[in-house]
Amino acid sequence: MTISTIIVHYRTARLLEACLTSLTVATRGIKSEVILVDNSPGLIDQHLIAQTTYIANPLNAGYAQAANQGIEVARGEFLLFLNPDTLVHPDGVRALLHAARIIPALGCAGGRLITPRGTATSAFPFLRARETRWWPVIQRLRPLAPSLRINRYKKICEKASGWVEIDGNLSGAALLVPRWVAQKIGPFDPRFTHFGTEHVWQGRMARLGLKRVFVPQAHFFHYEAASVRENPNAVKLEVQASRRLFLEEFKKSARF
Repeated sequence: MTISTIIVHYRTARLLEACLTSLTVATRGIKSEVILVDNSPGLIDQHLIAQTTYIANPLNAGYAQAANQGIEVARGEFLLFLNPDTLVHPDGVRALLHAARIIPALGCAGGRLITPRGTATSAFPFLRARETRWWPVIQRLRPLAPSLRINRYKKICEKASGWVEIDGNLSGAALLVPRWVAQKIGPFDPRFTHFGTEHVWQGRMARLGLKRVFVPQAHFFHYEAASVRENPNAVKLEVQASRRLFLEEFKKSARF
């Protein structure tokens, strides 16, 4: 098995169907499987479930725990973590696989995310303590302060024409990870929900000297936070709790 695509679903059944359709085209001719971990069962048509290895959680287990469930049953040489609100370009998966096979010591590879508003920032710096505390403010200041570190990554995502090694972390909306890397660094930390999950996980890769590589040739359309809009108040509280936990963990370690 070449690739196992792990999709964590929560209340976005219509978008999920389009995602799976695009994924089928993008993995044609590749030995692959789709693992669908459903945090809101009862919304997905049976014909979609039949195309996947299906895991239903009676309650919303959160992204990290659900993704770990997918990792446990995956059989592929590579794991593709894919949000259900994405559409995969026909060549997107192959571009990530090519990079993963060629680049030595690769920890993960991420593609270029296109949103209804244009190219998204899909690579981010490792955060410093003060940035963690003021992250909502930093996000609002980004358009007004070109010198902010995160804007350097925004330019990379918009302008890069070739592979770029990132000294931070990549978006988890479409992220390819060799399975041996996932086994080496261990599971996602389920304490983190909507902030810090990917940062902590890819920080473990960084400590092992593994590369995080942006692959601009791999295109994915991303509707951005579709599941968040289903329950914005709960998500806001989870983000705040995760950010506090992230800051506490940051104090214990100079760098994730």
